[in-house]
Amino acid sequence: MARRMLGICIMAHSRLYRVGELAEHFAERGCAVSVHVDTCANDRDFATLKARLAPLSDRVILASRRRCPWGSFALATTAVDASQELAETF
Repeated sequence: MARRMLGICIMAHSRLYRVGELAEHFAERGCAVSVHVDTCANDRDFATLKARLAPLSDRVILASRRRCPWGSFALATTAVDASQELAETF
């Protein structure tokens, strides 16, 4: 039987320091985590998040980025894509 683990998808566009805390929380407890950061997010904040999560690369991935305006179908597509990347990686 294949090993199973809980997978968490986080979608964000701001407060990336909190996203980092949340991703660390789940990863440190054995969960696989996919983080999608909207392309409208601050580039400096994204670089900081990327560096923060680098030591957890065995549990955390940064999903492919795209623009996701609230209320658009892009949110659903992004959630599916982030989930698929998570399943393919872990």
